[in-house]
Amino acid sequence: MNAIPLKTLRFKLSRSVTPVLIIIPIILISAYAYYQSKNLLEGPSLVIAPAALVTTLTQPLVTIAGKAERISYLTINHQQIFTNQAGEFAEQLLLARGYNIITVTARDRFGRLKEKILELVYNPEATPPPLYGQERQTS
Repeated sequence: MNAIPLKTLRFKLSRSVTPVLIIIPIILISAYAYYQSKNLLEGPSLVIAPAALVTTLTQPLVTIAGKAERISYLTINHQQIFTNQAGEFAEQLLLARGYNIITVTARDRFGRLKEKILELVYNPEATPPPLYGQERQTS
């Protein structure tokens, strides 16, 4: 029987395994670097609830609530507000009669801004929208 010398077998294995041993750590290091820097690259995140940015209200008191991530400073109409540990915030504002613009601004530690503008109309004489599943009655 024809046997392959051990020295030749070791050489063939090492030539085929060496590139794999180099490429796998490079891929793992690149994936970890991307994972760690993703938040830096994305900038601040700001979500306002309710999603309706233009709304007519019949009550003067409104609660602006939402969630902000990757921020260092958060303001509503240039007044600083604070978030809880989960990044959630809720602030009550008193609306003036008529058209109101509310600006929510989030800034991260690098100075990048994310801004949402809410347009709210306070009209105490307006008929409130019907609740879900109910029809509006007219006289």
